[in-house]
Amino acid sequence: MISFPKDKEPDLKKFFKTLVFNLRKKTRLQDERAAENRMYLGKDGRAVVLIDKEIEKHQDLLKVLSEIYPESKKYGKRYAEQTLKEAIWSVLGSKKEPKDSWKSGLKTINNKYQITLKMLTVYFPVSGISFKGTKWAFGPATFIKLGNREFKKILDNNFLTTKWSSANLKINCFIEIKIKAADLSSSVNIAKPKADLYIAVLNALSDIAGSSNPGNIFSSYMGVGESLHSSLMVFQGNKIIGISRCLTFSLSGFNPHVLRAYPFIRKFRIIKISKELKKYNNGLFLKRIFPALKWMGKAVCQETSEEIFLYYCLGLESIIFDSKFRGEMMNTLQKRIYRLLFTSGSYLGKSIQSYNNFKYLYEIRSKIVHRGGIEVADNDIFLIRNLVLGCLYKILNNKSSFSRYKTSDQFEKWLSKA
Repeated sequence: MISFPKDKEPDLKKFFKTLVFNLRKKTRLQDERAAENRMYLGKDGRAVVLIDKEIEKHQDLLKVLSEIYPESKKYGKRYAEQTLKEAIWSVLGSKKEPKDSWKSGLKTINNKYQITLKMLTVYFPVSGISFKGTKWAFGPATFIKLGNREFKKILDNNFLTTKWSSANLKINCFIEIKIKAADLSSSVNIAKPKADLYIAVLNALSDIAGSSNPGNIFSSYMGVGESLHSSLMVFQGNKIIGISRCLTFSLSGFNPHVLRAYPFIRKFRIIKISKELKKYNNGLFLKRIFPALKWMGKAVCQETSEEIFLYYCLGLESIIFDSKFRGEMMNTLQKRIYRLLFTSGSYLGKSIQSYNNFKYLYEIRSKIVHRGGIEVADNDIFLIRNLVLGCLYKILNNKSSFSRYKTSDQFEKWLSKA
């Protein structure tokens, strides 16, 4: 259940009490005439006028209401405006004493913001993946094929089998995301970023394993990173509650066997990554490692060398800086990379060459951002990629130095000593 936040009730109470007091003042009409700003709230042929600071407080409360459950279109700004308007009129029409009439407004808002969450399952179509069997799980995500017996039965019961067999011949796999949500729109808005992250992480792991190169396609039915028009489905239990058009999530020809068959990938502790995706509460992974893997995974799917290079840069910067960093980036970045790569423990050998070319690489980044149309060589991508891999490897493997850092802030303090 999601409701109006308790810590905001004092603000709501103060707004209603102040408004009732102001409207009862003998000088109210003069105050309204002298006001720089006015807002009219009408109901049944009547109107109440808010002025200046009252409008500011009204806007502050609207923001609070709009952010209670922003994932759903139903509970967006329009709903917030209508609810607050009803609450104001309930206060003004209350038969209680003026000092207690604010309670009517609070009751109205609490009644409107009793949002019940349901367990829903969202299925997004996926292209560019191949695996044995009909079901494969990684972290909290499950990839499921149309041939899966249980899945096919659900589709049959909802009269969807014909739709998928005739209109979507190229799609035979979905990523299944289970979430708690209030309605159809919020379920998609909550599930989509999760699916996007899981897909990007798998693309990053393909990249690390060296199995995502063009021409080295593991998918048995389509090319690397191909996007197709398809549909997503939302179920409550085994009953469908919505279906809508969308593009497929594209994997880089991913096959789960790369996680076992490629020795290099084992250096990056895949089981640990999968577990942390399930828990999703480790600050260091949430704010540094997952964003870095996300940008790496997106780099794999870009079409131009400029975009690929920039996405790797973003992956590197996600590891080294958090969102709160303020300061001169270039020198700080280089110092922090040195501290991370070469302070205690082993490191990836190719990282040295990449680090020695740091200034050259970031000159390329600057030219791409400010001028565009820059020719980026394959070796430049190779160098920036290895710099990202070197930093990831160090964090994931240097247990003595980094296992104690559970939050991004703790890691930030260590890096800031560079």
